[in-house]
Amino acid sequence: EILSGLVGSEMCIRDRDRSRADSDINELRTALSFARLEAINKSRSITVAATDENEGWAAGVTVKQGDTVVREFSAMKSGAQLQAEGDETEIIFDNLGGVDGDGVNFAYTRGDTNKSLKVCPTGRILMAGDC
Repeated sequence: EILSGLVGSEMCIRDRDRSRADSDINELRTALSFARLEAINKSRSITVAATDENEGWAAGVTVKQGDTVVREFSAMKSGAQLQAEGDETEIIFDNLGGVDGDGVNFAYTRGDTNKSLKVCPTGRILMAGDC
């Protein structure tokens, strides 16, 4: 019985981590989608950047037009790690909603839960699949 209780606790922790991971990655997707729409609607470049360059993307996301902060998104929950491929610290959406180069891939980890998110060159944001 004690063993089944331990197994049940581990499953509960995994479920909690998975739920928090879903929440965190959806918040990032929301921030990126917001920035892309702002760029298209205002016909101007909009920058999405890690709020704290030293802490990285998991510490929060800031959406800016030039030096003006348009919106800030809160930090991810404790224990989350988010890395942009190539150590990108900002993404700039152009007036058509696209981004330079090959886009950006994000890798998210929380405990045993791993997720990915891609920003395609067109600006399209994918949770799975290829651009």
